[in-house]
Amino acid sequence: VLTRDVAYDTLPRRDRSAAHASIARWLEDTLGERAREFLELLSYHWFEAYRACTSTDPQEIEALRLQAFDRTLRAAQETGRRYALKKSERLAGQAIDLASTPPERSLAYEASAEAFFSDYDGDESWRGFTAAAEAELAATPSDPIRVSGLSGRAVEIATRWPGSVRIAPPESEVRRFLELGIDHLPSGDSRERVQLLGTKASWPFAFPTLRLLAR
Repeated sequence: VLTRDVAYDTLPRRDRSAAHASIARWLEDTLGERAREFLELLSYHWFEAYRACTSTDPQEIEALRLQAFDRTLRAAQETGRRYALKKSERLAGQAIDLASTPPERSLAYEASAEAFFSDYDGDESWRGFTAAAEAELAATPSDPIRVSGLSGRAVEIATRWPGSVRIAPPESEVRRFLELGIDHLPSGDSRERVQLLGTKASWPFAFPTLRLLAR
């Protein structure tokens, strides 16, 4: 490890980006369908390629950023599915830092929220789902079904899993996301509608002294 680190430090910074990108491309070409098993490694090399980039070409920089964001987001989702939750949380945070558009931020915050939810950290999960919903709302165009679904997931934290939260969000804020989700529901039956109606049914569990107005 020491030899590797010393050798790496001798590489000029301008060469590091190309070296990381070359390794990442070789891995993806070699692994083919098995690349999913090595998403953490691919995320590392694409992230380092982007971070070390010294190019002044905006298109080259953006191409590296997109690769780094995509592999890091997918690595966060994959480690979350395997319940390697601390890794998933870290990678999702890195994806948030790499995101530059509202849809990217929405996906990255959602991955973070899912990881923290599985880790029974309701505070961070609430922050992630609400940020994901607001980022999706800011997209042009936004996806109303995603806005409804993410809002519903946020409200569930407060109404169905209050034991996972150390500092409960104010009822007015929870109500705001409930109404946001309902306002963006498509007509007809959907999973998102069932989810939001379920959170309304759970309202007395989270806020026993407050009454939810019928809508």
